Parts: sequence; structure tokens; C-alpha cells
Amino acid sequence: MLQADGHNSGANRKDRKSMLTLLVLAATLGAVICYTRVAQEQVTAIHKAVAKGPRPILDVIIDQTGFSTASPAIPEPVVNVPFSVFNSGKLASKAIIGSGAFYVKDASTSPSPDKFRNLAQQTKFMSPEESDSFYALGNEALTAGTVTDIQSGKGFVFVSIRIAYGRHHTNVCKMYRVVAADNPPQGHKTPARLEYGGPCPGAGDLNDAN
Repeated sequence: MLQADGHNSGANRKDRKSMLTLLVLAATLGAVICYTRVAQEQVTAIHKAVAKGPRPILDVIIDQTGFSTASPAIPEPVVNVPFSVFNSGKLASKAIIGSGAFYVKDASTSPSPDKFRNLAQQTKFMSPEESDSFYALGNEALTAGTVTDIQSGKGFVFVSIRIAYGRHHTNVCKMYRVVAADNPPQGHKTPARLEYGGPCPGAGDLNDAN
């Protein structure tokens, strides 16, 4: 009887030892998996940082609140939407900035995508953390009737901005609804305002960056 109890006690000790060994192995395997995952995430982050590296990054901000039908450089009334370009990167770059603004009374007659790409251009050297202001202008004078339509809150304005700098580019094209304001018009400066209506129609490179 005592021999049987001793045998059972020895078997129990072996079972406990085996269980403890399994628990240690499981904990070790879990630690290895966790370490491998963390190490892989760190390697991925390093690869992304190395791939990106220091570079210029030109961002566009369209100031729809500055919309008007007047321009200091053009005597006739034209669509005028100010925008700014900001270099949020770590390197300077020469930028070729194309811009244009287009008014239509009916959204179904919006300009073709090609018109959004063929824009008046200017060149600007952008240093890191530098911001500069520009104007997206219409390419033709507005008639008195069109100015009245705009002041009455009729129509749509499309703003297209395309910036090429080195091997990179920033393209922005947005559609805005014209909304009449309460205050009366003053000369060619329209009191109407713009409300964002979405991206310009047309797929492809109208809104992208690299």
C-alpha cells in the first residue's frame, strides 16, 4: 500500500514538473513572439523614415473667404480666389506653381479636366517652413451679367492648383458653390461667398501628391 502511494506521489511530481515546463515554454514562446512583433514594427518604422528622408513638402491652402471678382493686376472683373503654399518639409525647393479659377453658372457645364491642367504658371523658391500667398485667377474677363449672377449667389467656381517641385508634385482641384451674402455689392468686389462642394469632376491626377 505504501509502495502504491509512493508511486502515485512520484507520478504527481512528474506531472507537476511537466506542467511547469509547459508553462515556462509557453511564456517563453509568448515573449519571443512579442519581441519579434515589436522588432518588426521598429524595422518597418525605420524603413519608412529612411525611404522618406528629408525633402520639401509643399501644401496648398485655398482661402475661399477671400473670393472676389476683382484683381489688383487686372482692370476688368475676373474670378479671384487667393491661396497659400507652405513648405512643411526639411529642404528648400524651386516650385513651378500653376493655378486657375473658373466660373460656370451651371455645374453640368463644368470645365473639362484638361482645362484644369493647362494653367498659368509662376516660379517660386520655397524655403523650409516658408509660406507664400498667391491668387488663382480666371483666364477671361467677366461680363456685367455674370458679375450680377455671382452677386446673386448663382453658379459654381472651380479652383485648380498644380505644383511641380523636383521629383514631387501637389495637385489640388476643388469645386465651390457661390452663395449670396447679405451686404450689398461694392464695385467689382462681390459680397458673395464660396461653399465647398467637393473635388473637381474627373478622375486621375486632379487631386494627388507625392
